[in-house]
Amino acid sequence: GWGHPRDVRGFACQWESEIRAARSLGSRLGPDRYLELRYERLVAEPEAIVRRACAFAGLEFDAAMLDYVGRTDSGRKEHQQRLNEPPRRGVRDWRAEMAPSDRRAFEDVAGALLDALGYEVERKGSARLRVASYRARTAAWRGVGALVQRSPLWSRRHPVLQQPGA
Repeated sequence: GWGHPRDVRGFACQWESEIRAARSLGSRLGPDRYLELRYERLVAEPEAIVRRACAFAGLEFDAAMLDYVGRTDSGRKEHQQRLNEPPRRGVRDWRAEMAPSDRRAFEDVAGALLDALGYEVERKGSARLRVASYRARTAAWRGVGALVQRSPLWSRRHPVLQQPGA
C-alpha cells in the first residue's frame, strides 16, 4: 500500500519511528515490564540473551529455543533464504551488507538515533520533516483501514469468528 516504504530513506523512517515508539513505551512501562535487546548481542551470545529474555518473561529456558533453523516456513521465498540460516556475525549486518550510498541515505534520516544508540555512523542526520511525513502517511493508512473495517460491506465479507465453546 501507499503507507509502505519504497526506498532506503523510507525504511529509515520506519525503523526510526518504530524504535522511538518502542523506547517511549518502554520508558512508560518501566524496567519491570520492558526489556530492550540488541540483535548484535543475540548473534554474539544467543543462549545468554535467550536465557535473559526467558528470565525476564518468567519462562523456563529450553535449549530447543535455539534449534529453530530450518523448522519454520519463514524462508520460503527466494529473497528470504538467509532466514534459513542461524543468526551469526556478518549475516544481516547492515554495516557490511548495505551499499555505501544506502548507508549514507539511511544515516541522513536516522543517523542521530543510530549514534544515540551507540552505533558508529558517518552522518548524524535527522530528517525530522521526512520522518513526520512518514508518520502522517502511516497514521492515515491505519485510519483508512480502521474506517474500512467498520463498514457494513467489510462486516458482510469478514464475519467475526466465534470462539470455540462460546
